[in-house]
Amino acid sequence: MRPSSLLAPIALAALAALEGCAVRIGGSGGDVWVEETEQFDLPAGDLQELAIRARNGAITVRAGEPGARSVRVTVMKSAGGDDEADAREALVCLDVVRRAQGSTLELAEEWTREPDRGWGARVSFEVVVPAGFGARLESRNGSITVEGLSGALEVLSHNGRLQLDASSPRVRASTHNGAVEFRGSAGQIELETRNGWVKAELTGGAVSGRIGTRNGGVVVTAAPSVRGTVEGETRNGSVAIHAANAGCTIREKWFRVEFGDPSAGRLEVSTRNGSIELR
Repeated sequence: MRPSSLLAPIALAALAALEGCAVRIGGSGGDVWVEETEQFDLPAGDLQELAIRARNGAITVRAGEPGARSVRVTVMKSAGGDDEADAREALVCLDVVRRAQGSTLELAEEWTREPDRGWGARVSFEVVVPAGFGARLESRNGSITVEGLSGALEVLSHNGRLQLDASSPRVRASTHNGAVEFRGSAGQIELETRNGWVKAELTGGAVSGRIGTRNGGVVVTAAPSVRGTVEGETRNGSVAIHAANAGCTIREKWFRVEFGDPSAGRLEVSTRNGSIELR
């Protein structure tokens, strides 16, 4: 049996609710799949950050009601095998572990033993946390959605779309293959994808950082209250600037736009193959 680094139980009370399994045919890693949903609540206590690691599932994190001091976790587990009995055995061995590490609540999927050949797993998370939480989220093959958080964000998917709507002071989001969509007033942002478009709606304040994609377009929308300088270029594509009340310089595929207080921050925007539009 392979030991898990996250098997230590969290010293918090939890409520778990299980739903019935539903069989479905097809999918990577197994001919027959079964599903199970688990839900539990945790008091936030001194926790300030959420960390989730998933392999092949989506992650959604939302802010709770104002003043909320609890964390609600809903986990959708799917396991595949050669037949239904094999898939159900795989599901029994597919665990979601949790622990408090300082001020961070960590959630991750783990096999409780070495999986049999032909077993497959997909685990998705939906979590509601206090609005002040930060988050570190990673999925190898799944989309990630964040809504309403005001703590720092670090989001990574190898193959999945990223959708972030948060007033976090620092946002770092990266995916290899997928689109990135951001809305917020982050003072420091890093948005990157290798193959996909990037859309960033800057809602105000000084802004610094970088937005980039290798193959895809970039659209930046800036509110009138945005401060700083946005500068960038494309190797193969067009540049279009529609920003009102901003100083603008364009030279072929390079541009600079200066908003109020241009020295307040500097945001770099780039793509190798795609257009850039600033609104």
